[in-house]
Amino acid sequence: MTLPVKMLRSVAEQLAAGWDVALELSTVAGISGGCIHRSFAVSTITGERYFLKCNDRAAAPMLAAEEVGLQTLAATGELRVPGVIARGETDSAAWLLLEYLDLQPATSSGDAALGAGLARLHRQSCSSFGFSQDNFIGATRQFNGRPVAGSGNDWADFFREQRLACQLRLAAGNEWGNELLECGKQLLERLPILLAGHNPIPSLVHGDLWSGNRGVLADGTPVIYDPAVYYGDRETDIAMTRLSAASVRPSTAPTTMNGPCLPALSNAASFTISTTFLTI
Repeated sequence: MTLPVKMLRSVAEQLAAGWDVALELSTVAGISGGCIHRSFAVSTITGERYFLKCNDRAAAPMLAAEEVGLQTLAATGELRVPGVIARGETDSAAWLLLEYLDLQPATSSGDAALGAGLARLHRQSCSSFGFSQDNFIGATRQFNGRPVAGSGNDWADFFREQRLACQLRLAAGNEWGNELLECGKQLLERLPILLAGHNPIPSLVHGDLWSGNRGVLADGTPVIYDPAVYYGDRETDIAMTRLSAASVRPSTAPTTMNGPCLPALSNAASFTISTTFLTI
């Protein structure tokens, strides 16, 4: 990876002036994995190590939303997330400096701890679906406001208008075929019927929990990152795991993590993420 030297120097100058963090630019190393931002492992002159995300200045809202999402998850104390050190903008770039975490390959014990922590996270609730601000899932804006009107089922209304309908509008704008749009229209019309009787409480969800947004530390502590947080149906976090290489299957030794304030998952099953036992 070619290092954007001018950008990194500008970021280093801001960190030194505003946060008293003195980066040692000779130690900067590019990190692969993300497809939206440029990521680097950076060290200070005194040896502290950090994780730096950079992008063009137009991406500043994405990094600002990521900062809020990480802080929201961290405030619950239920799962480990990278700590936010600083965020800023230069004339041409936006950046986010995070705690550096040395992630290891997934383990069965780490996945079990992740499942337990995720269940606790989902007990964090509020009075309505959505979030205090819009954010991003990948590079796509995620709308988190309450629908103006609906069927009376708050989750069905929110899921239809703020998750499905907005994606169909994007598809139409990108000239996807009429067959897809017609099927989508039919789904929107039938959704209140399909979700009739399904009335989940608004749970704090990670929002983008595919296998690339979780890891584990050497001591087995699970870590989640790159969130798209909002208050929604907790089953959306489980569903998101099906969109990645991680397999999801019923646990052969289910452990109930619902607790008195959460009903059982609607399909009355516990789920396992990866090839180990992450039971939720």
